[in-house]
Amino acid sequence: MCGVRSEMMSRLKLVLAVFVALAVVFSVGASIAGGKKKKGPPAWQKRSEAALATLEQPFQKKVAAVLVRLRKKGWEPVVISGRRSIEQQRKIVAAGRSGTMKSRHLCGRAADVMDRRHGWKGPAANPNFKFWTDLGVAARAEGLEWGGDWKRVKDVPHIQSPLGCGQKGPAKKKPAKKKKAAPKKKPAPAKRSIKR
Repeated sequence: MCGVRSEMMSRLKLVLAVFVALAVVFSVGASIAGGKKKKGPPAWQKRSEAALATLEQPFQKKVAAVLVRLRKKGWEPVVISGRRSIEQQRKIVAAGRSGTMKSRHLCGRAADVMDRRHGWKGPAANPNFKFWTDLGVAARAEGLEWGGDWKRVKDVPHIQSPLGCGQKGPAKKKPAKKKKAAPKKKPAPAKRSIKR
């Protein structure tokens, strides 16, 4: 009986040693990984980064600078639309969300930006919402055009390069209207002084 008990104790010690070894391995592995599986960025951030990556390089840098300016003001801006295919633009026009097939989205020189916490709901449904006006200020500071400044149709989430698709170098500006010159006045005759 003594031999059986000794053998059982040996096996129990072996099982216990294996269990302790596995526990050590798992605890070391968990501490290396921080105790949790490493997560990537949230889905909304991945979508925003993907949309930003579709933009033409010089414009992309300016949009990234706009996002930084907005974050400094406490907003959580995301790019919801970047470069679009012709088919995507056709669908947007057909749905009445755009009025043109000459959008700068087609060449990666336009982006739509919103605050991820508000989207289009609540206070963001108002085109005078502070985020939209801050977006306009930030876009203009980077030399971009803001859709909220447009006269005909306000497009407050829209920012774009001043360069049209296919245009290189500085944007062509419309020549300023010349004012009609006032008729030139004849100079008054000089007063003569009489010396006495």
